[in-house]
Amino acid sequence: MARSLLCFLIFAHTLSARGISQGAKAEPDISGYRLAGLDFTGGTAIPREKLFAAFPLRVGDPADNSRIKEGLKRIQYLFEEAGFIDLEYTVRQDIDDKAKTVSLGFDLQEGRQFTIHRILFVGSSLVPDGALRLAATAAGLEEGKTFRPSPGIKTAGRTRLQTPQRSIDRAGGWTGRQPRKI
Repeated sequence: MARSLLCFLIFAHTLSARGISQGAKAEPDISGYRLAGLDFTGGTAIPREKLFAAFPLRVGDPADNSRIKEGLKRIQYLFEEAGFIDLEYTVRQDIDDKAKTVSLGFDLQEGRQFTIHRILFVGSSLVPDGALRLAATAAGLEEGKTFRPSPGIKTAGRTRLQTPQRSIDRAGGWTGRQPRKI
């Protein structure tokens, strides 16, 4: 059964600072090496074809730690969009110094899927609850739906969790006080 979130406002700030756990502690110097193999295990919520498509390196490409990190951020986004915000991974590296190649394997554990059980608004005397609910809906936050924070992905210059804040601001919800930064 999916875990439920009570109120997105409580979690908005903490989720924006969340990242995926990294299994490998130190990055070996793989400059000058080529990618000999790539594999994903676990993480059954996202089809393997999508994982491979999201990863920027292909077999034969120069191995580059920054592109590997970029690929892992894309993988994180795929899982977050499916409601799996607790993604953890372990990196397996097989380095062949003689052939100057590296094979990468990622063991993925997506954890539980999060859904939004109920959205509550407390102390909203300036903006009607209907307007607040509409702002949350515009951000993709609806009761019974999958929770998809994707804090690092921007749409129209804003992250998903900043969209309701701007809607409330336009409706005059922050009159006399400053909105909390997300």
